[in-house]
Amino acid sequence: MLTPNRPIALLPQDRQIMQLTGMSEKQYRFFVRQAILHSKLRPGEPTAFFEPITFLIALVIGIALSYVATLLAPKPKQQEAQNLDSKTVQGQNLVNGARFTPKTGFDSVQNVVELGSVVPLVYAKRQTIDGIDYGGVRINTNLIWSQLLSIGGGQLLRAVFLVGEATIANLDPEQFAIGNNLINGYDLNSDYGRITIYSSPDGGRLASTDYIAGQDPNNDDGNAENFSGGDVFQVRGENNAYTTDFCFVSTPSNQTTFGLYGFIGSNFPFRVNPSFRSARKAETNSDNELTCKSDEQQEAERNKQNVKFAGRVGVIVNAGEDQGLVNVFSGQPIRVKILKSTEALRKFSNGDGEASCGDVGQSVASRQRSNDEQINEGDVYRIGSALAICTSRSSEPFVSDADNDPVVVGAGTSTEATFTVLRSGSVWKWNESTLEEAGGYNATETSHIMQSAEAIFSTERQGKIVEVGIRSNLQVSISGLCNFKDARGYDRIDFDACDKDNGKVVDGPDPTNLTNFNSGQYSTVETRYSFFRVSYRVAGSNEDYTDLTQLFGVRSTTGVAVYNYMRFEFPSASRWEIRITPVSGWEVRNPIATGATGDLEVLDPHLNNLRTVVDGNVTVSYTGEQVQRSKETFAIQSLTPIEETIQSLDNSTLVGGKGYQTGQALTPPVLSTTYDVTLDAVDGSGKNARATITVVVPEVVNPANPSGPQIPDPLGGSVTNCVLNSGGSLFSQGDVLKIRDQSRVNNGATPPIFLVNPSIPPALPVPPINPAFRITVAATIKEDLGNGFDDSEFPYYGDAYARLAESFIYNEITASTSQPEHQVVYINTITENTSIPNYNNLAIVGMNIRSSKEIKTLNQFSVYVNSGINNTSSFPEVLLDLLTNERYGTGQVLSPGQVDQNSFAKASAFTQQRRYFFDGAISEKINIRSWGAEVASNFLLDLVIRNGKFALEPVASFDGSERVTQLFTSGNILEDSFSLSFSDDQDRIPPKISVIWREENIRSASASSVKGLFPVSREVTVREASTTENAPLEKIDMSDYCTSQRHAIDRAKWECLTRRLVTHSVTFKTTPTEAALDIGSVFKLGIETISYNQPQNGAIADDGTVTSWPEIADGTYNVLLWNGEGNVIQEMSLTITNGKCTQRSAVFCLKNSISNVQSYKTQSLSFDEDGNIEVVATYYPTADSGYSQMVAEFDDSNFVIEGTQP
Repeated sequence: MLTPNRPIALLPQDRQIMQLTGMSEKQYRFFVRQAILHSKLRPGEPTAFFEPITFLIALVIGIALSYVATLLAPKPKQQEAQNLDSKTVQGQNLVNGARFTPKTGFDSVQNVVELGSVVPLVYAKRQTIDGIDYGGVRINTNLIWSQLLSIGGGQLLRAVFLVGEATIANLDPEQFAIGNNLINGYDLNSDYGRITIYSSPDGGRLASTDYIAGQDPNNDDGNAENFSGGDVFQVRGENNAYTTDFCFVSTPSNQTTFGLYGFIGSNFPFRVNPSFRSARKAETNSDNELTCKSDEQQEAERNKQNVKFAGRVGVIVNAGEDQGLVNVFSGQPIRVKILKSTEALRKFSNGDGEASCGDVGQSVASRQRSNDEQINEGDVYRIGSALAICTSRSSEPFVSDADNDPVVVGAGTSTEATFTVLRSGSVWKWNESTLEEAGGYNATETSHIMQSAEAIFSTERQGKIVEVGIRSNLQVSISGLCNFKDARGYDRIDFDACDKDNGKVVDGPDPTNLTNFNSGQYSTVETRYSFFRVSYRVAGSNEDYTDLTQLFGVRSTTGVAVYNYMRFEFPSASRWEIRITPVSGWEVRNPIATGATGDLEVLDPHLNNLRTVVDGNVTVSYTGEQVQRSKETFAIQSLTPIEETIQSLDNSTLVGGKGYQTGQALTPPVLSTTYDVTLDAVDGSGKNARATITVVVPEVVNPANPSGPQIPDPLGGSVTNCVLNSGGSLFSQGDVLKIRDQSRVNNGATPPIFLVNPSIPPALPVPPINPAFRITVAATIKEDLGNGFDDSEFPYYGDAYARLAESFIYNEITASTSQPEHQVVYINTITENTSIPNYNNLAIVGMNIRSSKEIKTLNQFSVYVNSGINNTSSFPEVLLDLLTNERYGTGQVLSPGQVDQNSFAKASAFTQQRRYFFDGAISEKINIRSWGAEVASNFLLDLVIRNGKFALEPVASFDGSERVTQLFTSGNILEDSFSLSFSDDQDRIPPKISVIWREENIRSASASSVKGLFPVSREVTVREASTTENAPLEKIDMSDYCTSQRHAIDRAKWECLTRRLVTHSVTFKTTPTEAALDIGSVFKLGIETISYNQPQNGAIADDGTVTSWPEIADGTYNVLLWNGEGNVIQEMSLTITNGKCTQRSAVFCLKNSISNVQSYKTQSLSFDEDGNIEVVATYYPTADSGYSQMVAEFDDSNFVIEGTQP
């Protein structure tokens, strides 16, 4: 049928009609359009079925969770062999081969569900029918309570998950999953595993008796009952007492890493890794006597390794400033310069021996280039104890003079950067010339420059108690460094290699015994400490941060992640903002100069020691201990000098062959007393040493009176080559005794202090006083081996506080400071509950799980529900529950009388028979009417309202013919009330339908039954056999609840048939007495189709002659007629006699009328304002058998079905 807007093509006969009638083309086209408008088909536009109404029911979860239920990771050079017989002693090469097992934590944890979120309604029933498994559904749980704990270097997650509205029973832990991995292999049946699971089908506080799998609850570290808690998931609240408070874990999205990194030394030297070997060559003369000749090359190498080479980088003084430690304040500039000069051309000469410094130049230049790359505008740095931002720097990159080949002095490029102080502090500044001088200081002696990362985060909720989890990677690594502990000093090495036998006859009676010593190397990992300052304030406020007075730190040796925690108990419940500021090793070593005062509290998860400290009104708890701020705490023992105990009795021999005589009269004599004093000595070999000595006053027996008082042993001999000075009074425990060889006095050394009777005049050589006794001096000497110590305050190599140092003057020692060493990995916020959350009427699962390499993320925990609410998977029963349940449905709004329960029962039998099941969860707010109608259609059901009652009806009778309830014609249809509406053309193109459904199991050939694991989305495509393969593809997604392939196929078939066969709908009115109709009932409609078609047009000439194609026989005809005047087209009878009619000069079109009877299905019945019944119905073709035409063609043989599973 033509439509008015459709283009009109004029036929040859139309041209003749225009010629016969004299009409213009415009007039004729007008007539054709009017004829089209007079064509009549008597269906029309339908009206809306439902007025949308949304039902919302407010429920409470726990403390304040409302819900709507249904609307819810230099090799030593080899010494040349001697001609003489000698032995070579190789110092020990020590390699600590320790490997540390990486500790694991949760990279991410599922977020706690938001307040007001939907509580899922889970409907499912796992069943096997005729050998086919149906049903079951995997549910992604909602996390409603969580806490992360740092335990033993790893993490433990405590969590309570919401499965859905109760009751959901018989959950199988072997079907639980994290992400897409089942946890059934995660020690679920082990008494000492890593996970414990609890479950309650209908709520309540979880107790040990709710245990269902995993580690025994008595061994569960997350079970609060094992620590005097009232139930499994109580949490330590105020005053560390267990409560039912709310807790949830979160991870800040940014500013979580903190630490000092990217070390830039300021007046920080470089030192060659030393090697200790002989600088003597043993030879024989013509008399076969041993002679010792200097190894000049080795002497030159010694001279080189004795030097601290300038690092040529540092904070430089401003004009008018003196170098030294200064205070800097906010807004002030700090200048840092990297100097291009080099020592690459420097040579150390000794006779014919020469040691070049090209390697030194390149090593220093390499450090400088790294420093230059680490200075970036806009980055924040810790310079000394101040915080500063780089505001400008040289545009050209740094180039050392050593980078040129050959080295050209002055050819490089120095760089300079300016920093602006953000927070005040203290810093060492240097003259530029000082930075080019040998010497300098190690990392903890003076201040340096490091990139700084602060952690700043806020709690997401108000809480009085905040627990912060920290992941740290700390280590000091030593690789191939000289083994100082085993090394021997230059003098001793040379003495043993030749000097001790110099002049001896090689084959004489006293044979030579020469030893060549080569120092070994040392490789190991050591403990590193890293400290930080914690500050806090109320989030969102402009208040200054409050600093905790203590310094907190972390220590570790492993280099792998270690997990610690800090628990803060604040004075009130607020949203708290916490700042963690890293503190350098220099600041910790020098607290007075830097302001880094306070006790040192060290977090260590390996200690079984819960420590609590209080600062003002904030209490901090952690696992660890307090440590002393001393070299004993922070020294690395392998970097301490060699220790050797020597004793002096009268003329006893010390190392190096020279001895001390000790002893002086004490008045009064003291018997059996031991005095510990500190000795600073230079022994006869010329070794500078510091030592601790023990002075012992022994008892002797008086022969004259054995039972009387004991008398000291007479000293004998005399004290020579010493200057005596009382130094005050008699010495006591802890006094300092200095003893120096007299030969050093002649060279300007400080005269030694010795113990004398105060009555002796000072500075006089005094013979012993009678009676006298012998003092034994036992000294432990730390020998510097002849190359000088690296710490200016204590006798240590590298750094006396090496465990704090961020960098070292030896390249062979490194710290884990290339990146920030710490990260805040979780925040537990604990909020007081005003009432106990019992989770009533909720199915919940509790889990305590340790992190592992297998499970690092806990983004989604899911369970498999085999039996959901009411143990049903019948959609009619699901919908009925939603309509009538007073807790989570509309039962408080709808009365039982508003639901046709009989129709629901019949619909349930219909879906059960056809294996159409609903296994799914309603986890979003829904409009029950619209949702029910939409989902019902996918079950081949119609949701209708009949006499004010909700009812469900199958879309067709699949078991018999359709019952026709009424016949309508023009006789019982009110005049002018009939209208007809066709579907759009594009909606009537035969489609190919794709339906997505959910396969809940994959059964193996040998398995008799399987558990539902992870669903697989399947897709089946269906088209009618007569429909082309490239037909338009349309999708229907039923994967939320459909677990039956047959269900999916049937839904697709029905869609294909209705799209082709159901082409239009009708609307009309009738009187109540004629309306024997019901919603969903089928009636017959007799209608007349009137059309005026262009090929049936004709012309009437001036004389009444009628012309048409084909010719029209005489007779009377119903026509549309127009004489070309006005806009009125007449419907009239045209009588033709002998080929003529009485009309003149007109055009006409013959009326075409067809009557037939068709079947329609009632969709809506309503009263109009006059009390008449308005009917809306859709075309519902029936076969001759009386069956629905869709049912008649419903057999699979009429379709092409693809994508089916066996």
